[in-house]
Amino acid sequence: LYDRDISTLSGGQKQLVALCSVMATDPDILLLDEPTAQLDPVAARELLGILDRLNKEMGVTIIIAEHDPEELFDSCDKILYLAKGKTEFFGTPALTAKYFVENALEGFLPETAKAFARLCDDLPLNVRQGRAKLEKLGVTDISKQAVNDTERAEPYALQCKNLWQRYEKNSPDILKGCDLGIRKGECYGLLGSNGGGKSTLLRVICGLSKPYMGAVSLFGKKQKAYKNGSLFREMLAFLPQEPVTMFVKESVREDLLQSGDKVTVENVSQRMGIEHLLDRHPWDLSGGEIQKCAFAKILLADPKIIILDECTKGMDSFAKKALGDILLDIKDEGRTILLVTHDLEFAAQYCDRCGLLFDGKIVAEDNAVEFFSHNRFYTTAAARLTRGFFSGVVTSTAVRERLAMVNRGQNEQ
Repeated sequence: LYDRDISTLSGGQKQLVALCSVMATDPDILLLDEPTAQLDPVAARELLGILDRLNKEMGVTIIIAEHDPEELFDSCDKILYLAKGKTEFFGTPALTAKYFVENALEGFLPETAKAFARLCDDLPLNVRQGRAKLEKLGVTDISKQAVNDTERAEPYALQCKNLWQRYEKNSPDILKGCDLGIRKGECYGLLGSNGGGKSTLLRVICGLSKPYMGAVSLFGKKQKAYKNGSLFREMLAFLPQEPVTMFVKESVREDLLQSGDKVTVENVSQRMGIEHLLDRHPWDLSGGEIQKCAFAKILLADPKIIILDECTKGMDSFAKKALGDILLDIKDEGRTILLVTHDLEFAAQYCDRCGLLFDGKIVAEDNAVEFFSHNRFYTTAAARLTRGFFSGVVTSTAVRERLAMVNRGQNEQ
């Protein structure tokens, strides 16, 4: 990235450059606020590896505020749990994990620890420890459960055919013959590395950027047939990576009232759990809070297709679950969701199908269980934990269910 113009970088690439500039000052203490929030899984692991070396080999003290404990939890010396501005617990990872289980806060645990929560006292905090525990338990594979075929019979809500896109005439292509089809009522997860073209594809779908070849159709109607902003009035809503840009008023309430009447705003606010934020200025909200408010604004538009770019960024696990449940509800209403995310655990839990965008096109696509089961790098902690022990298991919830079946079988014997 050294010779690139900053304005041409993706959100994740900007994050890496900013971190590099901070590290170049050779600090004694490094403070990081969700440094992996916009990074793809591979880049996030590389970054945390660098931080680990800075700490262990150069003696740099590192303090990280983080919502995603997966790759970080076990490598910390101490973990501080804050609630309502107060210290609720401060201790080693093992003691913190025990505290979380005892206080029904398993959502803050890494996926491996979640899988064994309430099943044993000495929780494994990483995949290696979890696999050792499975081996000790003598776990053998259980017949793979059937996976529902999510390639449904409904018509295509969104189709992209042979999209080619670049930002300047002589610049490299970002999209290279990209094809994508999403059916009505489906939640589709789009994954890929930083700078791989995901946000560019979303901009093309939304008509914010025009491809020089190929076409986008919505429910069989060409995108270019939607004139004078009717695409966003009648069909589609888009939540960008920086949701604060959607707000222009002095309070969240004022902004939402531009999109709906008082009763509708109250109902949507209650659904999103943001009633206490309505009188706040949008720029005073945390990352997770502004995400929820922006999603409420999208729901007020009553779109048929919802496009979300990193919608879980800045959210803790409990806020993610609340959002996921809402996605399931609106999907049941017949709406279609395209979700671009680096949050593989969230995608495995809530997406019907997933696709991997690489080198400007979709190179792998399948239902979520099959997609994560057969992927080595873009996969979940649960899939890495159970590879060779259980088949078709990609979430911590599914691990717990399989372990419960194993326990029942052993007890019967």
